[in-house]
Amino acid sequence: MYFDENGNIVKFVPKHDLENIINAKIKQLNLCPPILSIDIIRNTSDLDLELIEFETYKIGGILVKKTGTSSIAINSLHSRHSQNFIGMHELIHYWFHPCDTHLCKEFYKNSEGYEFQANYMAAAALMPKDLFIEKYYQYSGFTDKLSNEFYVSPKAVEIRISNLKQDIDNAFSKYIKQLTKEDNLKEIFRIANKAIF
Repeated sequence: MYFDENGNIVKFVPKHDLENIINAKIKQLNLCPPILSIDIIRNTSDLDLELIEFETYKIGGILVKKTGTSSIAINSLHSRHSQNFIGMHELIHYWFHPCDTHLCKEFYKNSEGYEFQANYMAAAALMPKDLFIEKYYQYSGFTDKLSNEFYVSPKAVEIRISNLKQDIDNAFSKYIKQLTKEDNLKEIFRIANKAIF
């Protein structure tokens, strides 16, 4: 439904479906968090990886797709956590998008099209929704702890929190309702004390 005749994903796909598409790919590859995109690239036979110091920090990476062996270059000026996200972003292009070359600048602001999909799906792959929400509450929403848990930058964590805000709030409400049914006031107070609003 969301793929063209060549197996490429179309430009406009709802967020929920993007999550499902990348979850299916992660399951197909038998991957579990924390996912290290650099390892995936290195272990993909028709992909070459280069860590290159670009002239500017604004360029995260580039994918050059071609018949035979394709190449991904990641800007070595970025932290290892950012490189992990950039690598997954480029893998999304490699797996799902047409075109020969994708030059990816730091966090596009648009909310549609291939760059949006690559950012959103990279976040969904590296920070799976249910596990992310669970860890969000475990670490009381501290972005540095979440960043280390999922091996992504704090900025990527902040964007994921923003994108999952409604799901995070719903999970909290559901958990509190369950505790209320169990009459577990001590646990409710403990969780409420740690909650971030």
